[in-house]
Amino acid sequence: MGQLGDHILAFVVSTIAAGAIQQALMIAVLDAHGPQSALIPLFGVVLAISVVFGLTRRWTKSLPAIDRVAAALLALLAAIGLAALAFGNANYSPGVGGNIMWGLAVLLDLCFLLPGAVAVVIHWWLLRRGLAGA
Repeated sequence: MGQLGDHILAFVVSTIAAGAIQQALMIAVLDAHGPQSALIPLFGVVLAISVVFGLTRRWTKSLPAIDRVAAALLALLAAIGLAALAFGNANYSPGVGGNIMWGLAVLLDLCFLLPGAVAVVIHWWLLRRGLAGA
C-alpha cells in the first residue's frame, strides 16, 4: 500500500476505534445517552493527529521520526489531561455547581484525550508498519 493509502487506512481505523471508545466511555462512565454530538470534536482531534503524522512522514521517511512524533503526541495529551484534572480539582467547591470544572475535566480526559491517545497509537503502528515494509 502506498503512502496515501497508509494514511487513509490509519485515519479510518483510528477514527472508528476512537469513536467507539468515546461512545462506550460516555455511556458507561458518564451515563450519557445519545452522546453522538461529541463525535464531531473527536473527529477534529483525530484529523489533527493524522495531519501531524502525515507531515512527519512526508518530510522524513524514517522510523525514529514516527516514533518521536508518537511519543510527543502522547506526552502532550497526557500533559493536557493532567492540567485539566488539576484545574478541575482546584476549582472544586461544595454546593450547587461546585463540580462543573471537575466534570468538564473528566469529560475532556475520558471522551477526547483517551480516545485521542488510542488514535495516536493506531497511527503510529500502521504508519510504522507501512514504513518498515517499504
